[in-house]
Amino acid sequence: MTKKNILILATEGLTTNLLYNQLAQHFNIQDVIIEDKISAKIILKSRIKTLGLPKVIGQVIFMLTIPKMLNILSKKRVKQIIQETNQDDNNIPINKITRVTSVNNKEIAKMINDRLPELIFVNGTRIISKKIIKSTNAPLINIHVGITPKYRGVHGGYWALYNNDLANFGTTVHYIDSGVDTGDIIIQKSIKITKKDNFVTYPIIQYCLGLEILKKKIVKSNFDNIELKKPNMSESKLYYHPTFLQYAYKRILQNIK
Repeated sequence: MTKKNILILATEGLTTNLLYNQLAQHFNIQDVIIEDKISAKIILKSRIKTLGLPKVIGQVIFMLTIPKMLNILSKKRVKQIIQETNQDDNNIPINKITRVTSVNNKEIAKMINDRLPELIFVNGTRIISKKIIKSTNAPLINIHVGITPKYRGVHGGYWALYNNDLANFGTTVHYIDSGVDTGDIIIQKSIKITKKDNFVTYPIIQYCLGLEILKKKIVKSNFDNIELKKPNMSESKLYYHPTFLQYAYKRILQNIK
């Protein structure tokens, strides 16, 4: 089976390392384009406009406390998840990385046209513009840590638990369109968690699950003649980070960590 040429558009971090090392086994990775993180000021301004100041203040308090603490306490568990799922978190080779300020810069369209990838995998970037999507015939593929379109946005697994919707704690591999996690679905799968897991380990479990089902899809089809499923947008909802009070309420009453 001939290896397809692919690009990765991503932000720097653990899940991008996991994605690269999984894909490198099956594809010819031409380049890993790493986008700079969006400034906190821009994110806050956008969130306040969308959600209102009181809710954003609650989210900021949460982000400055709970995840920081859980990250420290969960290092061993994260390593265990990676080992149990046979994933590789080694750093991406430096010679494969190209750094850019935004995946929506004009230079990205040129880079895509120069390389002519057959597939583009995306992880953690800002919303990709219609101009970039239309600049290539290659499908853009994302592993979303949530069941779409019911749990779009961030921390879909946590919100499924929050809503007592255990059947929808899972992962979606989907094509990217101009919306937020609204593209056609390649494959979805749910998974059970353990009492050892929490807000920061949920997405690691989900992402490793995504890599597992992605691998099965690669082995089976090499991404040729994939049957896609249209998302049912009548069940769609976009989620953000919880506020400190939301997290504390569920943590105390239902032990959702």
